[in-house]
Amino acid sequence: MYQKITMSFLQNLIQETNPDITITSYEVTAGSDRGDNYTAMIYRIKLVGTTSKDDDWTQTIIYKCLPDSSARRALFKSEVLFCNEVEFYTKALPALLDFQNSKTISDVFRSVPKRFLACRDVIVMEDLQAKGFKMTDRKNGLDYKHCSAALRELGKFHALSLGMKCQEPQLFQKSVASAVKEVFFISQNEDYYRHYYKVAADNAIAMVDSCLTENEKVVYLEKFKTFVGGNNFFSEMIELSTPSEPIAVLCHGDFWSNNILFKYLPCGEIEEVCFIDFQLVRYASPALDLVTLLY
Repeated sequence: MYQKITMSFLQNLIQETNPDITITSYEVTAGSDRGDNYTAMIYRIKLVGTTSKDDDWTQTIIYKCLPDSSARRALFKSEVLFCNEVEFYTKALPALLDFQNSKTISDVFRSVPKRFLACRDVIVMEDLQAKGFKMTDRKNGLDYKHCSAALRELGKFHALSLGMKCQEPQLFQKSVASAVKEVFFISQNEDYYRHYYKVAADNAIAMVDSCLTENEKVVYLEKFKTFVGGNNFFSEMIELSTPSEPIAVLCHGDFWSNNILFKYLPCGEIEEVCFIDFQLVRYASPALDLVTLLY
């Protein structure tokens, strides 16, 4: 059972970074919209307290935990996914940031939320919404401006692991590449996801068919059917997700609009980008993240 939200838990959590804060009350609300997250439960917690100088203090944090339902955890393989994200926050990311800090780099990668806690079944992070970050409309996708900003940060993320692998290969293998694992495209999951992919493939084929002209169908549709409609699709994805050196890097793994938040200047230009949800983080080809975002 995961760590329950209690006053003592929150007080101990905050005092690790803010020892002069005394929490007097807290309020728990939903941390994501319905349908945005299936593999975990996400809550937003507003903390109210006072400082050692008796000044008022408030902060909101995001609390992410495993679902209460054992059936839901089993269906979405939540425990395996959650463990992978914890390993990213506690092992892979600190190693990468330590490597980055040891170099003279002006344009650094920092597009991840601050973590307060990451353990077996609970992750607590800063509330990016409170800092002005927003999620785009997933139905509309990302325009050129947002894609460009996201890809610049993704390039830094990929380059960071590639640089560490080249300059500190043993430490990289131990702390980064071996810390995370492929949790989705593995042979053990092939039978489990067979029906799921059959339905998804049929829907994808129907969607592509409805969008193409007759001439385009001759060129593209049959190739698409061959790729997604055959019995070898999952095994092909396993092969594509297997790291191929020397360009394999640490990938986000689920790099789409819902997992990329943006902060804007008053003029409307993008000021910052931040990535969330690293449950599918994997060591693989950087092309996988690019394909996920663009297609």
